[in-house]
Amino acid sequence: MNEKARITGILAALFIKLLTLVFIVLISIFPPGDYQTPDQFVSEYTNALLFPVLPSFLLVLVNIPFLVSLFYYAEEQARPFALAGLLFGVAYAVCSGINYFVQLTVLPQNI
Repeated sequence: MNEKARITGILAALFIKLLTLVFIVLISIFPPGDYQTPDQFVSEYTNALLFPVLPSFLLVLVNIPFLVSLFYYAEEQARPFALAGLLFGVAYAVCSGINYFVQLTVLPQNI
């Protein structure tokens, strides 16, 4: 196995763990409210609601190197499944990344 892929996978796994813990702490400090209508959300909105979104956005970005390292780590027989996992991970990163980007940039400006 490629040594750089192994180191990348280990570092990505550590960052995933760290960002997940940061998200859990931030979501417990700044919990989302129970909003019944969009107007209620707008009236109760604060920038503190963005704090849990930051580690989530970074988590999306860290998942790609982790999945690439898993692809390189996979044995030859399991490579098609690892490639499928990588492709699903990229699709997840695109969809979630756009969502978190909108939450961080567009939403605060329009409220």
